[in-house]
Amino acid sequence: MKRIFGSKPSKIVVDILMLFIFVFTIAFADVKTIRFSGWNSLHCLFGLILLLLMALHIAQHWLLIKSLTKKRVLANNKIVAGVILFFCLTFLSICLFTINFNMPFLEYHNAVGHFFALGIVVHTVHKFKRFLGLFCC
Repeated sequence: MKRIFGSKPSKIVVDILMLFIFVFTIAFADVKTIRFSGWNSLHCLFGLILLLLMALHIAQHWLLIKSLTKKRVLANNKIVAGVILFFCLTFLSICLFTINFNMPFLEYHNAVGHFFALGIVVHTVHKFKRFLGLFCC
């Protein structure tokens, strides 16, 4: 099972699914719709799927991420550090939603979500050559 989970095809599938779900999550990020429909909006549903896929992505790359926690290594990987920071802040905003779904939390999630989305785009572009390498033998 561990070989399948950490294999190149498995990583490719998770990365491609994350990319498509990320695009759908952003496409359905209408604050007015989310405010009135709450957790039933497509943005929230795709966002939850994206969180699950990100958890899989993190688990697949755990040894690499764990090595980045060293201060010196993290300082040299500013893009990954920023993505991790904004992932944590976005996750915090989702936790705040579960406590109390109101406008200040929605505005916080909206602001942090924009930075997180920008970080994901920069991270994807930065790692794109490595991603293409997954297709090679």
